[in-house]
Amino acid sequence: MKRIFAIMAGAAIIAGCSKFLDCPPSAVLSDSNVTGADAIEGLVVSSYASLLNDSWNRPMNLWPYMVTRSDDAYKGGSGTNDQSYMHYLEVSEGMQNVITAGAVNNLWINLYQGISRCNSALKTIAEVDPSSFPLTKERTAEMKFLRAQYYLRLKIVFNSVPWVDETMTQDEILETSNVALTSDQLWEKIYQDCVDAYNGLPETQAELGRPTKYAAAAAAARVALYRAYGQDEKWQLTTISQERMKEVLDWTSKVMAGPYELNSDFGTNFYPAGDNSKESIWAIQYSHDDGTLKGRGNYGDGLVWPIGVGGCDFLKPSQNLVNAFKTKDGLPMFEDYDNVDYDYNNPTAFTVDPRLYHTVSMPTIAFKLTYDESQTNNNIYAESWSRLPSAYGYYATAKQVLPINDPHMTPIPPFLGCSLNKADYRLDDVMLMRAEALVETGEWAEARELVNALRRRAAASETYFTAQTGVPANRSVREYTAAEWKSQEFARNAYRWERRLELAMEGWRFFDLVRWGVASEVLNAYYKSEPDAATGRAYFYEQGKFDAGDEYLPIPNEQMTLSRGVYTQNWSY
Repeated sequence: MKRIFAIMAGAAIIAGCSKFLDCPPSAVLSDSNVTGADAIEGLVVSSYASLLNDSWNRPMNLWPYMVTRSDDAYKGGSGTNDQSYMHYLEVSEGMQNVITAGAVNNLWINLYQGISRCNSALKTIAEVDPSSFPLTKERTAEMKFLRAQYYLRLKIVFNSVPWVDETMTQDEILETSNVALTSDQLWEKIYQDCVDAYNGLPETQAELGRPTKYAAAAAAARVALYRAYGQDEKWQLTTISQERMKEVLDWTSKVMAGPYELNSDFGTNFYPAGDNSKESIWAIQYSHDDGTLKGRGNYGDGLVWPIGVGGCDFLKPSQNLVNAFKTKDGLPMFEDYDNVDYDYNNPTAFTVDPRLYHTVSMPTIAFKLTYDESQTNNNIYAESWSRLPSAYGYYATAKQVLPINDPHMTPIPPFLGCSLNKADYRLDDVMLMRAEALVETGEWAEARELVNALRRRAAASETYFTAQTGVPANRSVREYTAAEWKSQEFARNAYRWERRLELAMEGWRFFDLVRWGVASEVLNAYYKSEPDAATGRAYFYEQGKFDAGDEYLPIPNEQMTLSRGVYTQNWSY
């Protein structure tokens, strides 16, 4: 830890020198370089840069930990040895193998780098007379908002992590254990950052990408929701806090009183036209044609494009996820959705929720639904676009990619990227958080309208379904009636299902399962149901097994070593 935090602090430790060696190095920052009002904006910008210095293991792109660990997607790639640490995450068995994975260690480092940059900015702001820096309140709030985003990710991935803030000395940092705070105490620290951010941020921002008061409220709601589900020392669900759920209701009401509306078409959220739309509350801002060589593209999703367009074909939607979109009389098939697979070669056998075609790219349908006449039929997704269908099937993710030759694509070979924003807080997510809190506080009848609003929008999401796209006319989705929404148990099942459909392939699914205390039940059933002679995935039979203790990752071995005995490894490792 010493070396890592020394680097992240941004200040050089310069030993005593003599003669010509007394000159300070030109490429190293000292404390005097990062003090005063003039330095604050640079420190603030560097804190945002940690969001954007993007690669597939950077802090805001957690799909190997969020999506492929769930029942939504397979790892993909050229086989189980391609990025093998992701394979262990996918099948849960053999999680000990990720202790030494460089990518997992880099994730830890990158998240703490973002925290360190926030801390440096906060410390410098606190040392400056507010009269010389009029934006003291706003920039302090921004840094606390960003710090909360980094810590949230650390908490849900690793669980036991050290809290480091701007008040601590280097020696105090080195002596801080990852279990110095209880789980609830750590959540309280993150939650308080969100509250402080809310109190200091304006309702609007002139510069896109800076959080608003509403973004901080959405963040506070998310933290309160995770915190509401109490776990024992073995990470099993013990309680659901009514107090925390009421906090979720309070914060989501603040967001929903703001200037946000659902886009009329669900698909708009995943095209450049939806960037910073009326549904987006806070988004990471990517760019192209910005005067730089390649722009500031999203390369965190650089592995997920299908091989048919030059990608690496990772993050492959599962058959289980596709089946979840099947409907009967316009409603989800809760009990038997996975008994018979949806077959894109025989689409009339089932009706489906239209959101399927905005979420999953599949053969016979135009890739990303945008048809370019100049490409003739080259945009139609073909089975040959899949890299290893015997293991990972023929589907590809749709939300994170763009159509072929879209001007917002920013390839840096061998990877592909694009300037499509990543909306970390969106109104539909906030509505689902509120629905969850209503159900869990006994107000389950009120949750129906929130879920129905999303289903109404899904039914109307037809803008991108033109004759050329090849989308089958097998679409059917409707609202729940009051008679159908008949109990708290039914409402809980319905909103959880809705959350999966609405946010599929975007992340959060695995952490939802852990939060609800059903990860073992859902994933072990998934491992048993997925493989068959036609689709392959025999590795599920051989290795798929979720045990208690697989809910969180181990503390990376390098961090354990660098801490010199200060850290405690997570119990199951």
